[in-house]
Amino acid sequence: MMKIFMAHVTRHTEESLSINIPALSLSDKISFAHRLRDRKDTKATKRSYHAMELLTGTTSNHHWMQDSCFRPIITNLLKIFLPHADGNFHHFRKIFLHFVRRHPCDMLDYIVWQNNSTRVFDSIMPFIAHTPVADALLGLLFVRDVNSETEKKRQKAFAQLKTLEWVEWLIEAIHRKERHLSVDGEEAVFSDAAQEMLLRVIGEASHLDHGGILMGSFLTEKGPAMVESLVKLVITKDFAHNHALTISILKALVKCGNLATRASTIAHPVQGPLYAVSIRVQELLLNHIGELSKVIVNNRHSLVTQLCPLTIVDLDLLEVIYQTLMHAQDPTSALDTITPAFWKILVNSFIEKSSSTIYHTFFFRFFHRVLSIGHEPALEQLIRKQRLVRRLIDVYEDKSRPTDNRGFILLILNCLRLTSDADYTSMIHRSLSSHPRYIEFLPTLRSQTLLQTQAKIAWTLASSPRPPPYIGPSPPIRSAPFSPYATTLPLMGVLGVSDRWSSGIDLGSDYAYCLGFDQLVRLEGTETPMDFRSRRNSVHSSSDESTQSDNSRPSSPIAQHHDVMPGFTFESLTSEVAPSKKKKKKKKSKQEKRESL
Repeated sequence: MMKIFMAHVTRHTEESLSINIPALSLSDKISFAHRLRDRKDTKATKRSYHAMELLTGTTSNHHWMQDSCFRPIITNLLKIFLPHADGNFHHFRKIFLHFVRRHPCDMLDYIVWQNNSTRVFDSIMPFIAHTPVADALLGLLFVRDVNSETEKKRQKAFAQLKTLEWVEWLIEAIHRKERHLSVDGEEAVFSDAAQEMLLRVIGEASHLDHGGILMGSFLTEKGPAMVESLVKLVITKDFAHNHALTISILKALVKCGNLATRASTIAHPVQGPLYAVSIRVQELLLNHIGELSKVIVNNRHSLVTQLCPLTIVDLDLLEVIYQTLMHAQDPTSALDTITPAFWKILVNSFIEKSSSTIYHTFFFRFFHRVLSIGHEPALEQLIRKQRLVRRLIDVYEDKSRPTDNRGFILLILNCLRLTSDADYTSMIHRSLSSHPRYIEFLPTLRSQTLLQTQAKIAWTLASSPRPPPYIGPSPPIRSAPFSPYATTLPLMGVLGVSDRWSSGIDLGSDYAYCLGFDQLVRLEGTETPMDFRSRRNSVHSSSDESTQSDNSRPSSPIAQHHDVMPGFTFESLTSEVAPSKKKKKKKKSKQEKRESL
């Protein structure tokens, strides 16, 4: 009886039951999956809809029927994947996910664990180009259930799929378009669906406990080949239209280690289940930085970014390069492989984009990373060859040009100034000390920076709007036991409470601390070396052009004051006007009125 009832949902034929599906090749399975299904029989569609309503009901009678007939229902439901079936996949998805919510352990055991996951590979995976089928499979693998038994079953299913190389199977499916030289056929659609599936799997696994089990193949000896195959898809010109998804996969892999939570943005990065996978992928991508940088250059016919501006895909690829360099232990060899045209595109985009705050933020982060590495050939290409300092000063002083990057220009020039003060033997110091344009602009740089660090309510600086640039888009994140500050953003102290040992904008100040120069703080009872002396503790600072007051900035978050309750106090990020206090007139008493008369 249940077979007849379920036939209204699957709409399979007796002829399709005689076909041995495991014996078919993947190409034949894909061909059957993309077969045009019958949608003209409206009566059959109505019967399928009513059957779906009965199978997903929530009354006690519905639950009794679903529990007692669980195995026949699921066994017959999978017949919708037979070669000549005409069932509606939207009805299948609702029924499938309903049983996943009610019987997650049984569904994981029957679909994934039993028969070496043949139901996943032979029945479901060829149909992932259909969105309801892909949603149903992901809903099963990443079912949200806090039950300990479900957690054990899921770990068991993940280990099974890892043993059967499911992630490797997805990557191989992505390459089918390239091997079959198909652009818009069935193989191309299936390849794009495999990319979307892998991208969604990475996102789901990064937020689920034990998700690293499923993606553990990147940690084995197969990891280099898997990453290299993805890079090959990016640098292949014949399938340039497919770059977006592949680059998104690489971006997801390098960023899946840290969870994007509210806590991680203001304190410590939260390491997710895929942290080890993310670090491993970044290590493997370090050898391909030069090839990835050439993709941005080769995908445009001109290096003038006004004619060929950076696209969203280019920004994703730049993020992959930045994240790889950010956590690399020895990135100097990778910087040597970057083509000079890459640096030109980066600088031109920053100068010419007047309102792209996203790119301005990225450029500052990328610049700060290259500066912290200190590799002189890369700094030569980025600063001297592109005439970066002169161009930044010209943009900053051109008041007739509307642009939003003046705050970032101050950040970049102050990073160069502090680097020059920190090491008198560096290329940065040699370049700035003989740069007439920079020397002329230095007093303005210091005065404008000091104005930004003053604790004041009204914002009168016309050069750049708030938020204050001294915080920066990417402040350093410290470990709580070793940090001289509380576990929050630096320089978010109490307004009006100053600390003379942390004020100022030179080495050893909180301003320098926020820009990554905290290792140069003078310790009590020790003598600071000549090369590390700052304007605040010595007269040898090369950028000493103005005086500073003790009240130039708010105190650190841990600063205690007898009139202020300790805690988190944040500075306003919007322009405010100090409220005017009006004196209330004192009412005259009756006796005073009589005397005045």
